[in-house]
Amino acid sequence: MSDVAEMANGSLPRTSHAVTRLEDRGWVRRTVCTGRGRRFTVATLTDAGRDHLTAAAPAHVATVRRLVVEPLGEDGLPALGDLCQPIVAALGLPTEELRP
Repeated sequence: MSDVAEMANGSLPRTSHAVTRLEDRGWVRRTVCTGRGRRFTVATLTDAGRDHLTAAAPAHVATVRRLVVEPLGEDGLPALGDLCQPIVAALGLPTEELRP
């Protein structure tokens, strides 16, 4: 959960509250684990959560295409990626290219 909160740039309590709502819907399951010299909680997407994500993806992709990809055109999208690299690096996230 701490890793999720950090990646989302949010506090652990706020992230925990959001995960509770997902858990109430049956989309996420939390498991308390021990290791690395401490106790920690792992949030896992359930089958129902994966189904919901899969169902939501086409509308999400269509919106991103309409609002970001189409206005930028073919040449603008790679430039946007280049501009985002320093931001991603400043957040401490991996900067290698991800390919589908």
